[in-house]
Amino acid sequence: MPREPSPHAGPPPNWGASRRSFLRTLALGAGVLGTSTAATATPVSAQIPRDPTAYVVRMTGTSPNEQFDRVARLIVTPPVDTTGANFNNGINARDIGLVSGNPAGVPEAGAIWYVTNTALYRAAGVSATDSVVNAALDVAFVRADEQQNILEVVPDGPDNALAAQLNTFTARTSLLASIFVVIEGVIQLQFSPDGTEVVGVMDIGGVPPTGGANDRSRLQANIVGALA
Repeated sequence: MPREPSPHAGPPPNWGASRRSFLRTLALGAGVLGTSTAATATPVSAQIPRDPTAYVVRMTGTSPNEQFDRVARLIVTPPVDTTGANFNNGINARDIGLVSGNPAGVPEAGAIWYVTNTALYRAAGVSATDSVVNAALDVAFVRADEQQNILEVVPDGPDNALAAQLNTFTARTSLLASIFVVIEGVIQLQFSPDGTEVVGVMDIGGVPPTGGANDRSRLQANIVGALA
């Protein structure tokens, strides 16, 4: 029986405010993409990838437990076809995957597996079963500002996001570290005018796979990278 859409269905209500905050963040590091602060605020040709594209990015950030500095694989693809999927929340502007390490196998601070649609796990470098990939569950809202080359990803949680049990992260480096499923937060990415570089910010939260509300954690990071 088809699952009812999340009650949050629809675009993130604070898209404009969060975008302005993101641009202010980028202004603090003007020159990362080879442009001035003034250029960042001026519309440019849309260069958010429209074909499957992979980037190697550096994530530097913190969790409640540790700071981290690690390399990740970022993929950007056209929207996944969710026809026949058990649930979806509308067509995403793009779909993305962000993978670093192995949260369950080698728990480390900042290790993360995250996709906006479960169909992307293998493309992002995560081993997943056919049933998980073929389910093509849409577990995020993805909006694009095509003039500013910005993507904003908001997990569709908590209920729908919890269905993607491989969307996990760990907040500390320890064999006893807890694993958290991503259910909330935001990832914002801005692409250079020629599409070869990307910068961004990530602030995501998660709960244990069982969904316990009292045991939560977060990852916050800056993201900088270039085509793989």
